[in-house]
Amino acid sequence: MSKKIVIVESDTAFSHKLQEELAKNGFEVVETADGKGAYDLCRREAPDLVVLAVELSAAQSGYLVCGKIKKDDELKKTPVIIIGKDPEGFEGHKKLKTRAEEYLKKPFAPEALTVKVGVLIGLPEQGGAQEELVVEDEAIALVETSTEGTLQGDPDLDMLDDAFANLTPGEGPAEVALTDVVEGTEALHLTYRLG
Repeated sequence: MSKKIVIVESDTAFSHKLQEELAKNGFEVVETADGKGAYDLCRREAPDLVVLAVELSAAQSGYLVCGKIKKDDELKKTPVIIIGKDPEGFEGHKKLKTRAEEYLKKPFAPEALTVKVGVLIGLPEQGGAQEELVVEDEAIALVETSTEGTLQGDPDLDMLDDAFANLTPGEGPAEVALTDVVEGTEALHLTYRLG
């Protein structure tokens, strides 16, 4: 199920960057530049989290909107992240009973907001399961191995084992050439000089 975030930010370009980052991570995002109507929007939308800029339009302050949210019986448990340029103001606001859960100093990368949001409310489940990391270039796949056992049945590793099986340490210099052709790519030629 998607989690809803309300962003209240007068800088619409920055707000849009935050919205894109959060949407990319599966959040439903409602944006507004209207500082005066921000509280009413939060009541209507009942978001899972609110991002409030300190400096808002219509001579409003994110600190005041946060105070209204934290005094509202229906919204007071909604996490709030305050964003602004003055970390000294953050310190004063943190002492209030109507404080935000987190604060982010501008400028910051949109990914930093996603991290804070993830800590506070978690990331939305996408398709009921976490997506697997897919390696797009099979020629650059890494295999995790352990020195305690061997991998069997892998033709590439068997080829390497065969190439080195007949070498005995101390017999002098030896050269082993291995060529591997990966479908759709050029041949890979490795030469090992031992000794």
